[in-house]
Amino acid sequence: MYDPAGDEATDEFVELYNNSALPVQLQGWTISDGATEDTLADAGQGLLAAPNQFILIIDPDYVESGSTTYDGLVPESALIVTISNNTFGSRGLSNSSPETISIRNATGSLVAQYTYSIENESGHSDEKIRLAAPDDSSNWHSSLEVNGTPGRRNSVTPPDRDLSIVLMRATPDYPLANSNYELEVVIVNTGLQSLSSTVVIHADSSDGAVYVLDSLETTLVQPADTTVLSPIVRMPSSGIHELLAELTVLDDIASNDTLSLLITSDISQNGLLFNEIMSEPLPGRAEWVEFAVFGSTPVSTRGVFISDGNGIADSTKRFGLPELVVLPGSFFVLAADSSVLMENIPLESRLVILDASGFTLNNSGDSLVLYNSNGDVLERVDYRGNWGNGEAGVSLERLSSEIPTNEEQNWKSSVDPTGSTPGRMNSRSISSAHSQTTLSVAPSPFTPNDDGKDDVAEIRYQLEQPGHAVSVKIFDIRGREINRLTVSNSASSGVLLWDGRKSNGTTAPTARYVVLLEAENDNGSNSTARTTVILARPK
Repeated sequence: MYDPAGDEATDEFVELYNNSALPVQLQGWTISDGATEDTLADAGQGLLAAPNQFILIIDPDYVESGSTTYDGLVPESALIVTISNNTFGSRGLSNSSPETISIRNATGSLVAQYTYSIENESGHSDEKIRLAAPDDSSNWHSSLEVNGTPGRRNSVTPPDRDLSIVLMRATPDYPLANSNYELEVVIVNTGLQSLSSTVVIHADSSDGAVYVLDSLETTLVQPADTTVLSPIVRMPSSGIHELLAELTVLDDIASNDTLSLLITSDISQNGLLFNEIMSEPLPGRAEWVEFAVFGSTPVSTRGVFISDGNGIADSTKRFGLPELVVLPGSFFVLAADSSVLMENIPLESRLVILDASGFTLNNSGDSLVLYNSNGDVLERVDYRGNWGNGEAGVSLERLSSEIPTNEEQNWKSSVDPTGSTPGRMNSRSISSAHSQTTLSVAPSPFTPNDDGKDDVAEIRYQLEQPGHAVSVKIFDIRGREINRLTVSNSASSGVLLWDGRKSNGTTAPTARYVVLLEAENDNGSNSTARTTVILARPK
C-alpha cells in the first residue's frame, strides 16, 4: 500500500505470505525500497510466521500516532510486525515513481522482489493475483477494495475451486424442428485447483416443463486451462427453446456454473410485421420503425437483419437486430438515435436503439426489408412520400395485419393527438376501431401463497360476438407458453381463473406474464386481446 487513503506517514504497509507447510522465523529479515534497508521488528506478536499465514508489515507510526484506518479489516489470524526504522525506505513508499521492494532473509538471500505500479487509485493497494506464481507485473493488479486486503486473501486472487461455463453455441444456428444439431460448451478453470465435473444440458418443452437433453463428464481441468464439450442433441420442436448448461461440481462461485442459450428454428422468425414508420420527425426527435406480432406465436429476432438504402428498391445497407423474443400482440420500436426516448413509449414495449449512424429513413420514400440469416425476405415495405399527409411529426400507421404490407391502401397518417403511437395500438388500426373484445386480469399483482388473499388471478373477457371456442394462453417473458385455459360455450363473456401454476402443475416464479385471449366466433371470424399480469410469490 504505497498511496493510502489515510495519512501517508502512518498507513503504508507491505504484506507477505508464508506459502509453505513449515513455520518461518523472520528474525533478522529485511525490507528495502532500493535506497534504504529496514529490519523487521516485533510488534507484540513475535516474528514466527505460521504455515499459510499472512504477515502484515505496518509502519511503526500507525500505532504510535493512533491511526485506525485498518482497524477491523485485519483478521486475528494474521501476524502483524513492524520495522526498526520510522518509515519504509528512505522517505516512505513513493506515489510518483515505481519503487522495487525487496525482501531478504537473515542470511541476506533474496526471498522476493517486486516493482510496484503507480497507476492505482488512491487507497487501492497493489495485490498479487496468484500467490505461488512469479512476481512479474502480469501477476499483479490494483486491489478491488478500498484500503486493500491487509492480513487476508487478496481481492484479485482467484477462488480455490471454480469451474466456469463461458460459452455455449449451436451449429447450425437455426436447427430444423426434430433434427440433430451440435452444441459447443466451453468450460474454463478460473480457480487455483484442478477440477472435473458433470455437465447437464437442460431444455424447456412447449408446456414450460424442463427435461435433460444430455449429461457429460469433463476431464480433469487444470487451473487456467479450458475444455470443450461437443454433444449432439435434438431440436425438440419448432419455435423458441431455452437450453441451460449446468455444472454439478460444488465450487466456490456458483453464479458461473450455469449458462443459457436460446435456440430458434426458422419458422419462429416469421410473423414480425412493419407496423408504424416515423420518417420525418419533429426537429430534435428521432426517426424510428415499429414492429408488431399479431399472430398467436412468439417471434424471435435472432439472426434477423433490417436493410436500408438511399431510396426505393435500395436495400444495400443491412443492420442486425438484437436478439429479442416478441410476444403475440406485442410491439417493439427500433431507432438509431437516443432522442427516441422523448417519445411516449409504454414501459412494457421494447425499445431498441440501433448503434448504426447509417440507418436513416428518407422522407420521399424508402425500402425497408427484413431478412433472415439465409438472406430470405421475411417482410418488406416500399413506402412513398405521398402515402401520408407529409406533415412533420406524424407517422405512417399500418391499418390491418391481414392486408399485405406493401399495399399503399394499408398505410395512413396517424390521427393520434401526439402524431404517432410507438409501442401501442395504432390510431388507424382497423382491429382497434371495430373490435369490442376486451380482456382484464385482477388482481395484479396476485400472490398465490394460500393465505386466502389474492391467491388467484381472475381473467375476465368480453367478446364482440358470442364464441364457441375461447382459449387464454399465458406466456413468460421469453415467449414460452406455460399454461392454457380453455372454455367451450356460446357465451360472449366469461371468467377464467389462474392459480399461478404451469400446465404441468409446477409453480411459476415471480415475474410479469402475458395473457393472450383467442376466440373463434360462431361466424368463423377470430378475436384476440392481450394484457399482462404480475405474479408476486412471497418469500
